[in-house]
Amino acid sequence: MHAILHGDVLTALRFNPLLLIAIPLVALLLIKPAIGRNPWVPRIVLVVFVAYWVLRNIPIWPLTCLAPG
Repeated sequence: MHAILHGDVLTALRFNPLLLIAIPLVALLLIKPAIGRNPWVPRIVLVVFVAYWVLRNIPIWPLTCLAPG
């Protein structure tokens, strides 16, 4: 978040790419809260976060790009 607030998008992307994807989606949910009331939205968010959490910890080349650093 520090890198985003200081305008360093590439560093923010290197540390946490999911955050850069989530910020516009959270803004959309704030503008149109009816979207978040659909029962499939929390399930998809949960699946994406758990998958990201698991995949970034697998030490295989394409997945190591998700790890911070």
